[in-house]
Amino acid sequence: DKYSGLPVLSLALVLVGCGTSTPPGTVSRSSDNAGAHIIQNSDPIWDDRSAWTVHTAPRLEIGATGGGGGVGGDEHYQFHQVVDAVLLDGGTIAVADNGSKQLRFFGPDQKYVRSVGGAGSGPGEFTRISWFDRYHHDSLIVFDERTQQFSVFGSDGEFARTNALRSEAGNLSVAYLQGTTRRGYLITVEMAPEFPIPLGIVRLNQRIVLYNPDGEREAYIGEFRGPEIFMMGGARGAAAPTLGPVPFARMTFYGAHGQRFYAGSNDTFEIRVYDLSGNVQQIVRKQHSPRHVSRHHVELYRESSGAQLRAGSLHSPLPETFPAYGGFDVDELGNLWVVEYPIPGEQGGTRFVFDPDGRYWGTVAIPDGLRILEIGDDYMLGIHQDEFDVEYIRVHRIDKPRPPHG
Repeated sequence: DKYSGLPVLSLALVLVGCGTSTPPGTVSRSSDNAGAHIIQNSDPIWDDRSAWTVHTAPRLEIGATGGGGGVGGDEHYQFHQVVDAVLLDGGTIAVADNGSKQLRFFGPDQKYVRSVGGAGSGPGEFTRISWFDRYHHDSLIVFDERTQQFSVFGSDGEFARTNALRSEAGNLSVAYLQGTTRRGYLITVEMAPEFPIPLGIVRLNQRIVLYNPDGEREAYIGEFRGPEIFMMGGARGAAAPTLGPVPFARMTFYGAHGQRFYAGSNDTFEIRVYDLSGNVQQIVRKQHSPRHVSRHHVELYRESSGAQLRAGSLHSPLPETFPAYGGFDVDELGNLWVVEYPIPGEQGGTRFVFDPDGRYWGTVAIPDGLRILEIGDDYMLGIHQDEFDVEYIRVHRIDKPRPPHG
């Protein structure tokens, strides 16, 4: 999903909530000492008549065998490492493809229109596309993780400018773009580890920083806990410790919408909503019973992991329970779509949906194998990989029978 794809040292933020105690069938509201609104949820508000559904069959598809392409055919329909995509006004789809280092545009008829960008470190070029989205009013923004540059394009693909993120000292900062505000400001997460780093399972700190549209540091939002990593002593007497993965690691997720910044650590089922000064405005919680991690779950995890992850995870202590959730997306209306944590060996693909006021509406089943890139009012745009790892851009319709009440 869009807000959960950073490397293990680059995931952001958050303050951890307390346990749940709300009786079933209620939504309780309270405030903490700082005035933040706490919304505690148990049962969903939706009933059978009001629940949303996402169509299993895509409304449209763009890829090697769809949308005018073909296996071995036009390379413009062949994707490799799609980072993100957006559905623009008028039906045009813009796709950020890191494999080709390009933005590709496809018309409402799913036909290829043009490509911009390309490999390089000059204006409007990319070395590693790590983030892409709409920007400000009618533009697009692309972030290059390696050069720490962001490039702005018109919605038609016309290049506008390239700027570098600059620290207070004027040097390139080690940052990862996470979102933008209505005024065109950039929200970033920056690594903030303390040295020496202790051994064992640790969660390094991350800083959330606001930059202005020129790439200059504007404000410091706050410092939060990062993801769990396992630090081991250096091999054969080496001075430097080595880093390994933690199976079913607790980590942090984030999002941005309008003038709001969302942060959630999946230690518990809680997501916090901040203003751009770092003040907590809202705390959204859902009743959750932790699932126990069995030896069978661990075996399935290691079988499905890559060789490097599999080897590293052999040394890490195992958690007793799974995290509360697996990430979240914020749709264009400000609704939260929280990912059901993927339990090895079990069918997943469910999202828990909360409205902008933090009320739990209910669950929505996501089409099998779809990685969500964007959620609009009546559509879901994502990337699907077939059994040969061929990537396809798909748009699925969302049916909303009527607004829920509660």
